Amino acid sequence: MRRTNASVGHDAKVDPKVSADQRGHGIGVSLDVYTKTSIEKKALAATKLEKSVLAKKVVRMPKRKVS
Repeated sequence: MRRTNASVGHDAKVDPKVSADQRGHGIGVSLDVYTKTSIEKKALAATKLEKSVLAKKVVRMPKRKVS
């Protein structure tokens, strides 16, 4: 029940401190042990990261001369 409570609360954007208090744990334990992220949220995060990286201008360092 704790894992379900943590994961559903996380998906519903419940304040992490409130959610952790309901389970009688600190935020760290609550997020690390009980909260599971859905595959959809992982995919969305990867897509956002990819778009962010691709939107950045690539700056190349000049090649160093090897003596």
